[in-house]
Amino acid sequence: MNRFLEKKGEYLEKYITILNILRLFQKNIELVFEKLGYKIREISKNLVADLNKSNLNIKDILEFLWKIVLYNQFHDILPGSSIPEVYIDYEKDLNQIKLFAKILKDICYCSSLKLYLLNEEIKKLMQDKNSLIPIIIFNPLSWTRNEVIELNLGNINKGCIRDLDGNIVSTYIYKDNNNNDNYIAKTFVKNIPPLGFKFLFFDFNCENSINEKNGVNLYEDIKSKNIIIENENLKIEIDKRTGYISKFYLKEENLQLLSSLANRILIFEEKQNSDAWNIDPKYEQNKIEYNEELYELNILEKTPLCCSIEIKRKVSNSLFIQRICLEKYSKILKLSMDIDLKDSHWLIKLDFPTNLKSNNLISEIPYAVIERSISPLTKLDAARWEHSCQKFVAVYDSEKNISCLLANNGKYGVNSKLNEKGLVIIRPTIVRSAIFTLYAKETIFVNRSPDGKLDSKMPKFTDLECHKDIKFYLMFGRGTIFDNNSWKMAYELNFPITELIDLNWNNKYQLLKNLINNEIINVENTIKSLNLNGFLIISHKNIQIGALKIFENEDLMSEDFSFIIRIIERSGIELQNASIEFNLPSNLKIFKIEEVNLLELPIEDKSFSNIIHLNNNKIYFSIKPFEIKTLKIIILKI
Repeated sequence: MNRFLEKKGEYLEKYITILNILRLFQKNIELVFEKLGYKIREISKNLVADLNKSNLNIKDILEFLWKIVLYNQFHDILPGSSIPEVYIDYEKDLNQIKLFAKILKDICYCSSLKLYLLNEEIKKLMQDKNSLIPIIIFNPLSWTRNEVIELNLGNINKGCIRDLDGNIVSTYIYKDNNNNDNYIAKTFVKNIPPLGFKFLFFDFNCENSINEKNGVNLYEDIKSKNIIIENENLKIEIDKRTGYISKFYLKEENLQLLSSLANRILIFEEKQNSDAWNIDPKYEQNKIEYNEELYELNILEKTPLCCSIEIKRKVSNSLFIQRICLEKYSKILKLSMDIDLKDSHWLIKLDFPTNLKSNNLISEIPYAVIERSISPLTKLDAARWEHSCQKFVAVYDSEKNISCLLANNGKYGVNSKLNEKGLVIIRPTIVRSAIFTLYAKETIFVNRSPDGKLDSKMPKFTDLECHKDIKFYLMFGRGTIFDNNSWKMAYELNFPITELIDLNWNNKYQLLKNLINNEIINVENTIKSLNLNGFLIISHKNIQIGALKIFENEDLMSEDFSFIIRIIERSGIELQNASIEFNLPSNLKIFKIEEVNLLELPIEDKSFSNIIHLNNNKIYFSIKPFEIKTLKIIILKI
């Protein structure tokens, strides 16, 4: 990217804010680019080689498309208050980006598979079983993950997943609730390496395999008639009368951590004519009551891997759909929501009343956290009744030594308060009725057809009434959010595991076989190491990798190259002698390390730089609380 942000000699890094951008499509595009940035060397060279055949410069194209993404984050686009023509142009831009991203994703899939198929054992397994379709699972975060993954199978309704050695992995296949023509395969995958790949197969000739003896259970309590969802760590109770969460048990601690009904929809009427940006400061005085007992409950999934339910309720003219999901081994309760909002002047919040006492709410800010007073201490505090929660907010009860973390997918504000017993209530704002931009008569919100519905000329994704894929993760745990690592789940929500599978694999397989037939290389150890360890191993659990990318001015086709790694200390503790070990192929070696600033320029004042040591492909360094350290790693081919 061009370095075009400068102020009084101090450079500013272009920071991506994942806000309410029409809404998740913008965010998904950002994640596509960020994930593509992790494909360090091998894939980059393949991309350049393949695209240069068509006289395309991959680096220039990526930079051009990235600038389009940033251009379309203008502040009136984000909340939806631009004129209609802006959104029509924006839809064209996003379709262009989406198409190119799909091409890049396909090339990355083939380039990664080429590396695996150079291994003789894998090549033989593929030849012996022609029913195998390769699956590549990519973890964009810098820690190991264990997760239930989903694969879209199209019209394939049977099969199983196999590991790298051909062993069958427990697999469950079911029909997609949202698409009757599509089937979904689920399996639990352990040890997905940091910034790395896990290689599996889907075998469409074997029978579905469920070998889970223990897992998630969903049943009705005999006495209370409440719905229970339970796994090894959590027991969640759903109130039969209202459909809201009544109890959240930590089984190991034998603690119930809710003070009243949670995930509860709160509706307020905003009577002041606030604009698109401001919430009516007196909204709490105008709460809208509704019959909470009128709802419809459906079981979406009931397997040892995952149990989920759906709750639908109609309030006035608006429809609310909430989903509650608990997965095998998980300590996280996954919540999601769709809203079709057709009532004006409404403000929608969710209620999460905890059993914890604290005077402070911990809120994430970029690469750090800040504590905010729950009870206002000054007039200025009182005026800040609503604030951004970035990816998460949290509460820590020092007496109980228990923390609660509520993560979201990066689009919501939040407020907190204490109940009459001094227990903390967290209330994220979900959505406001679009009527509040009527003062700007040229905006998209008043462009409606005569029957009052949306103008047919407007892009389908304009988020006026229908709000989809609202997500929250709820977790309680022993210790602070840094002791129990619950802060990481907020990033796992926002940076999900990527599953790459191509059901039309056979054509690509024949092509790749021809490409690698003449290559003689022993990559057995490299492949196994990549599948186990990923690209790097970090010594401390609260160190996060915020960027991993080719050096800005790097020639991707050169033999020797450099890449950038950005290291962040997340817990507020100074670390001495921390380390990162890079898992490089045997023909590559780290030659030199330089500390640079956020624009990848050398740091001239060395007094601010902590000493960095290099031992083979392992670097040692010290890092201050919440420090962001950017390193340039120079690689030599040996």
